[in-house]
Amino acid sequence: MNIRQIEAFRYIMMTGTTARAAETMHTSQPAVSRLLAQLESNLRMRLFEREKSRLRPTPEAKRLLVEVDRAFAGMAQIRERAEWIRSGAGGSLFVACLPALGFGAMPQIVARFRKEFPDMAVRLEVHSSSEVRDRVASGRCDLGFAADEIDTTGVIVHPTAERPAQLALPANHPLCRYKSVRIELLCRYPFIALSQTDSVRRQLDALLRAKELELQIAVETAYSLTVANLVKCGAGIGLVNPLALTEQDAKGLELRRIDHSIVFKTLALSSAASPLSTPALRLLEFVREAVGRI
Repeated sequence: MNIRQIEAFRYIMMTGTTARAAETMHTSQPAVSRLLAQLESNLRMRLFEREKSRLRPTPEAKRLLVEVDRAFAGMAQIRERAEWIRSGAGGSLFVACLPALGFGAMPQIVARFRKEFPDMAVRLEVHSSSEVRDRVASGRCDLGFAADEIDTTGVIVHPTAERPAQLALPANHPLCRYKSVRIELLCRYPFIALSQTDSVRRQLDALLRAKELELQIAVETAYSLTVANLVKCGAGIGLVNPLALTEQDAKGLELRRIDHSIVFKTLALSSAASPLSTPALRLLEFVREAVGRI
Protein backbone atom coordinates (compact mmCIF):
# COMPACT_ATOMS: atom_id res chain seq x y z
CA MET A 1 0.00 0.00 0.00
CA ASN A 2 1.35 3.43 -0.94
CA ILE A 3 0.22 7.04 -0.91
CA ARG A 4 -0.72 6.98 -4.61
CA GLN A 5 -3.16 4.12 -4.02
CA ILE A 6 -4.70 5.99 -1.06
CA GLU A 7 -5.01 9.14 -3.20
CA ALA A 8 -6.79 7.16 -5.93
CA PHE A 9 -9.26 5.75 -3.40
CA ARG A 10 -9.91 9.18 -1.88
CA TYR A 11 -10.49 10.88 -5.23
CA ILE A 12 -12.83 8.12 -6.37
CA MET A 13 -14.84 8.62 -3.17
CA MET A 14 -14.86 12.38 -3.74
CA THR A 15 -15.73 12.38 -7.45
CA GLY A 16 -17.75 9.18 -7.80
CA THR A 17 -15.94 7.73 -10.84
CA THR A 18 -12.49 6.57 -11.84
CA ALA A 19 -12.61 8.89 -14.87
CA ARG A 20 -13.07 12.01 -12.76
CA ALA A 21 -10.52 10.77 -10.24
CA ALA A 22 -8.04 10.34 -13.09
CA GLU A 23 -8.63 13.95 -14.22
CA THR A 24 -8.01 15.20 -10.68
CA MET A 25 -4.83 13.13 -10.38
CA HIS A 26 -3.64 14.07 -13.90
CA THR A 27 -3.36 10.46 -14.95
CA SER A 28 -5.34 7.91 -17.01
CA GLN A 29 -8.48 6.05 -16.01
CA PRO A 30 -6.80 2.62 -16.37
CA ALA A 31 -4.02 3.80 -14.06
CA VAL A 32 -6.57 4.80 -11.39
CA SER A 33 -8.40 1.49 -11.76
CA ARG A 34 -5.09 -0.35 -11.40
CA LEU A 35 -4.23 1.63 -8.23
CA LEU A 36 -7.64 0.83 -6.74
CA ALA A 37 -7.26 -2.88 -7.52
CA GLN A 38 -3.83 -2.90 -5.90
CA LEU A 39 -5.20 -1.20 -2.80
CA GLU A 40 -8.07 -3.66 -2.47
CA SER A 41 -5.61 -6.53 -2.88
CA ASN A 42 -3.25 -5.13 -0.26
CA LEU A 43 -6.06 -4.49 2.20
CA ARG A 44 -7.83 -7.76 1.35
CA MET A 45 -11.02 -5.75 1.37
CA ARG A 46 -13.58 -4.90 -1.32
CA LEU A 47 -14.04 -1.12 -1.34
CA PHE A 48 -16.52 -0.74 -4.19
CA GLU A 49 -19.34 -2.72 -5.75
CA ARG A 50 -19.18 -2.56 -9.54
CA GLU A 51 -22.52 -1.74 -11.15
CA LYS A 52 -21.96 -1.48 -14.90
CA SER A 53 -19.91 1.71 -15.31
CA ARG A 54 -20.54 2.96 -11.79
CA LEU A 55 -18.80 2.30 -8.48
CA ARG A 56 -20.82 2.06 -5.28
CA PRO A 57 -18.75 2.40 -2.05
CA THR A 58 -19.05 -0.43 0.42
CA PRO A 59 -19.65 0.31 4.13
CA GLU A 60 -16.00 -0.56 4.70
CA ALA A 61 -14.95 2.11 2.18
CA LYS A 62 -16.98 4.75 3.98
CA ARG A 63 -15.36 3.85 7.29
CA LEU A 64 -11.90 3.83 5.72
CA LEU A 65 -12.49 7.29 4.22
CA VAL A 66 -12.81 8.77 7.72
CA GLU A 67 -9.29 7.58 8.56
CA VAL A 68 -7.92 8.64 5.19
CA ASP A 69 -9.35 12.15 5.54
CA ARG A 70 -7.82 12.42 9.00
CA ALA A 71 -4.41 11.46 7.61
CA PHE A 72 -4.69 13.96 4.75
CA ALA A 73 -5.69 16.67 7.21
CA GLY A 74 -2.47 15.95 9.11
CA MET A 75 -0.47 16.28 5.90
CA ALA A 76 -2.18 19.59 5.18
CA GLN A 77 -1.17 20.84 8.63
CA ILE A 78 2.44 19.89 7.91
CA ARG A 79 2.36 21.79 4.60
CA GLU A 80 0.71 24.78 6.29
CA ARG A 81 3.31 24.79 9.06
CA ALA A 82 6.16 24.55 6.52
CA GLU A 83 4.74 27.45 4.54
CA TRP A 84 4.39 29.50 7.73
CA ILE A 85 8.04 28.84 8.66
CA ARG A 86 9.15 29.64 5.11
CA SER A 87 7.24 32.93 4.85
CA GLY A 88 8.17 34.39 8.24
CA ALA A 89 10.57 37.31 7.61
CA GLY A 90 13.17 37.12 10.37
CA GLY A 91 11.51 34.08 11.94
CA SER A 92 8.07 33.15 13.21
CA LEU A 93 6.36 32.49 16.51
CA PHE A 94 3.29 30.25 16.70
CA VAL A 95 1.15 30.87 19.78
CA ALA A 96 -2.03 29.07 20.87
CA CYS A 97 -4.08 30.21 23.85
CA LEU A 98 -7.32 29.64 25.69
CA PRO A 99 -10.25 31.97 24.90
CA ALA A 100 -10.03 33.86 28.23
CA LEU A 101 -6.64 35.22 27.18
CA GLY A 102 -7.00 35.08 23.40
CA PHE A 103 -10.15 37.20 23.32
CA GLY A 104 -9.04 39.37 26.23
CA ALA A 105 -5.53 40.70 26.79
CA MET A 106 -3.56 38.77 24.14
CA PRO A 107 -4.17 41.07 21.13
CA GLN A 108 -2.63 44.02 23.01
CA ILE A 109 0.25 41.83 24.21
CA VAL A 110 1.01 40.68 20.65
CA ALA A 111 0.89 44.28 19.42
CA ARG A 112 3.49 45.22 22.06
CA PHE A 113 5.61 42.19 21.13
CA ARG A 114 5.57 43.21 17.46
CA LYS A 115 6.98 46.62 18.33
CA GLU A 116 10.01 44.95 19.91
CA PHE A 117 10.27 42.24 17.22
CA PRO A 118 9.02 43.92 14.03
CA ASP A 119 10.52 41.26 11.77
CA MET A 120 9.00 38.37 13.70
CA ALA A 121 5.83 36.94 12.16
CA VAL A 122 3.32 35.92 14.84
CA ARG A 123 0.56 33.40 14.38
CA LEU A 124 -2.07 33.52 17.12
CA GLU A 125 -4.78 30.88 17.43
CA VAL A 126 -7.50 30.49 20.07
CA HIS A 127 -8.47 26.97 21.16
CA SER A 128 -9.78 25.09 24.16
CA SER A 129 -7.16 24.43 26.83
CA SER A 130 -6.96 20.73 25.95
CA GLU A 131 -6.38 21.56 22.28
CA VAL A 132 -3.69 24.08 23.24
CA ARG A 133 -1.95 21.40 25.25
CA ASP A 134 -2.11 18.91 22.35
CA ARG A 135 -0.70 21.44 19.89
CA VAL A 136 2.24 22.25 22.17
CA ALA A 137 2.96 18.58 22.93
CA SER A 138 2.93 17.67 19.22
CA GLY A 139 5.17 20.59 18.27
CA ARG A 140 2.48 22.36 16.25
CA CYS A 141 2.94 25.57 18.23
CA ASP A 142 5.87 27.16 20.05
CA LEU A 143 4.10 28.53 23.10
CA GLY A 144 0.67 27.81 24.56
CA PHE A 145 -1.50 29.25 27.30
CA ALA A 146 -4.09 27.03 28.97
CA ALA A 147 -6.13 26.63 32.13
CA ASP A 148 -4.81 24.39 34.87
CA GLU A 149 -7.30 21.53 34.43
CA ILE A 150 -5.30 20.05 31.54
CA ASP A 151 -3.05 16.99 31.61
CA THR A 152 0.48 18.40 31.65
CA THR A 153 2.22 15.14 30.76
CA GLY A 154 4.74 15.69 27.97
CA VAL A 155 4.90 19.48 28.20
CA ILE A 156 6.87 21.96 30.28
CA VAL A 157 4.72 24.18 32.48
CA HIS A 158 5.51 27.81 33.23
CA PRO A 159 3.11 29.22 35.91
CA THR A 160 1.84 32.48 34.48
CA ALA A 161 -1.26 33.90 36.16
CA GLU A 162 -3.48 33.30 39.15
CA ARG A 163 -6.52 35.56 39.38
CA PRO A 164 -9.42 35.45 41.88
CA ALA A 165 -12.75 34.63 40.32
CA GLN A 166 -15.23 37.50 40.24
CA LEU A 167 -19.00 37.34 40.45
CA ALA A 168 -20.68 38.90 37.43
CA LEU A 169 -24.05 40.50 38.18
CA PRO A 170 -26.52 42.43 36.05
CA ALA A 171 -27.02 46.08 37.02
CA ASN A 172 -29.40 46.60 39.96
CA HIS A 173 -29.21 42.97 41.06
CA PRO A 174 -29.88 42.52 44.82
CA LEU A 175 -26.31 41.24 45.36
CA CYS A 176 -24.85 44.48 43.96
CA ARG A 177 -25.18 46.08 47.40
CA TYR A 178 -22.38 43.85 48.72
CA LYS A 179 -18.67 44.55 48.15
CA SER A 180 -17.95 40.89 48.91
CA VAL A 181 -20.68 38.31 48.38
CA ARG A 182 -21.07 35.33 50.71
CA ILE A 183 -20.83 32.10 48.79
CA GLU A 184 -24.13 30.75 50.12
CA LEU A 185 -25.96 33.68 48.50
CA LEU A 186 -25.02 32.33 45.06
CA CYS A 187 -27.52 29.52 45.61
CA ARG A 188 -30.49 31.88 45.85
CA TYR A 189 -30.45 32.94 42.21
CA PRO A 190 -30.31 31.26 38.78
CA PHE A 191 -26.65 30.48 38.19
CA ILE A 192 -24.64 30.37 34.96
CA ALA A 193 -22.04 27.70 35.63
CA LEU A 194 -18.77 26.91 33.92
CA SER A 195 -18.32 23.37 32.59
CA GLN A 196 -17.84 20.61 35.14
CA THR A 197 -14.31 20.01 33.84
CA ASP A 198 -13.31 23.59 34.69
CA SER A 199 -11.11 23.84 37.81
CA VAL A 200 -13.02 26.91 39.06
CA ARG A 201 -16.31 25.02 38.79
CA ARG A 202 -14.79 22.16 40.77
CA GLN A 203 -13.52 24.57 43.45
CA LEU A 204 -16.96 26.12 43.78
CA ASP A 205 -18.76 22.77 43.89
CA ALA A 206 -16.40 21.52 46.63
CA LEU A 207 -17.02 24.59 48.79
CA LEU A 208 -20.78 24.28 48.41
CA ARG A 209 -20.77 20.54 49.16
CA ALA A 210 -18.96 21.26 52.42
CA LYS A 211 -21.83 23.57 53.35
CA GLU A 212 -24.45 21.12 52.00
CA LEU A 213 -25.58 23.72 49.48
CA GLU A 214 -26.47 23.43 45.81
CA LEU A 215 -26.56 25.90 42.92
CA GLN A 216 -29.67 26.61 40.86
CA ILE A 217 -27.93 26.00 37.54
CA ALA A 218 -29.77 27.71 34.70
CA VAL A 219 -27.08 27.47 32.01
CA GLU A 220 -23.75 25.67 31.73
CA THR A 221 -21.05 26.94 29.36
CA ALA A 222 -17.31 26.60 28.80
CA TYR A 223 -16.19 30.22 28.64
CA SER A 224 -16.16 33.23 30.96
CA LEU A 225 -17.02 35.59 28.12
CA THR A 226 -20.17 33.59 27.43
CA VAL A 227 -21.03 33.72 31.14
CA ALA A 228 -20.64 37.50 31.06
CA ASN A 229 -22.89 37.88 28.02
CA LEU A 230 -25.54 35.62 29.52
CA VAL A 231 -25.48 37.72 32.70
CA LYS A 232 -25.99 40.86 30.62
CA CYS A 233 -29.01 39.21 29.00
CA GLY A 234 -30.54 38.50 32.41
CA ALA A 235 -30.10 34.71 32.36
CA GLY A 236 -28.56 34.62 35.84
CA ILE A 237 -25.35 35.32 37.73
CA GLY A 238 -21.97 33.60 37.40
CA LEU A 239 -18.25 33.52 38.11
CA VAL A 240 -15.92 34.95 35.48
CA ASN A 241 -12.20 35.15 34.86
CA PRO A 242 -11.19 38.84 34.91
CA LEU A 243 -8.59 38.04 32.22
CA ALA A 244 -11.41 37.18 29.82
CA LEU A 245 -13.14 40.57 29.92
CA THR A 246 -12.01 43.65 28.09
CA GLU A 247 -13.29 47.04 29.24
CA GLN A 248 -15.99 46.81 26.57
CA ASP A 249 -16.99 43.30 27.68
CA ALA A 250 -17.41 44.49 31.27
CA LYS A 251 -19.82 47.27 30.33
CA GLY A 252 -23.29 46.55 31.69
CA LEU A 253 -21.92 44.23 34.38
CA GLU A 254 -21.33 44.65 38.09
CA LEU A 255 -18.31 42.65 39.30
CA ARG A 256 -17.96 41.62 42.93
CA ARG A 257 -15.57 39.59 45.03
CA ILE A 258 -16.75 36.48 46.82
CA ASP A 259 -15.83 35.63 50.39
CA HIS A 260 -13.93 32.40 49.55
CA SER A 261 -10.74 31.86 47.60
CA ILE A 262 -11.61 30.58 44.13
CA VAL A 263 -8.93 31.23 41.52
CA PHE A 264 -8.44 30.94 37.78
CA LYS A 265 -4.93 29.65 37.03
CA THR A 266 -3.35 30.15 33.62
CA LEU A 267 -0.34 28.08 32.60
CA ALA A 268 2.16 28.74 29.85
CA LEU A 269 3.20 25.56 28.04
CA SER A 270 6.18 24.68 25.90
CA SER A 271 7.37 21.49 24.29
CA ALA A 272 9.55 19.15 26.32
CA ALA A 273 11.46 18.43 23.10
CA SER A 274 12.82 21.94 22.53
CA PRO A 275 13.56 25.00 24.69
CA LEU A 276 11.72 28.29 24.27
CA SER A 277 13.34 30.76 21.92
CA THR A 278 14.35 34.25 23.07
CA PRO A 279 11.28 35.84 21.40
CA ALA A 280 8.98 33.26 23.01
CA LEU A 281 10.47 33.96 26.43
CA ARG A 282 9.97 37.68 25.83
CA LEU A 283 6.32 37.16 24.91
CA LEU A 284 5.89 35.15 28.10
CA GLU A 285 7.31 38.10 30.05
CA PHE A 286 4.83 40.43 28.36
CA VAL A 287 1.95 38.13 29.28
CA ARG A 288 2.99 37.99 32.93
CA GLU A 289 3.33 41.76 33.07
CA ALA A 290 -0.06 42.34 31.43
CA VAL A 291 -1.77 39.85 33.71
CA GLY A 292 -0.23 41.53 36.75
CA ARG A 293 -1.83 44.83 35.76
CA ILE A 294 -5.34 43.40 35.36
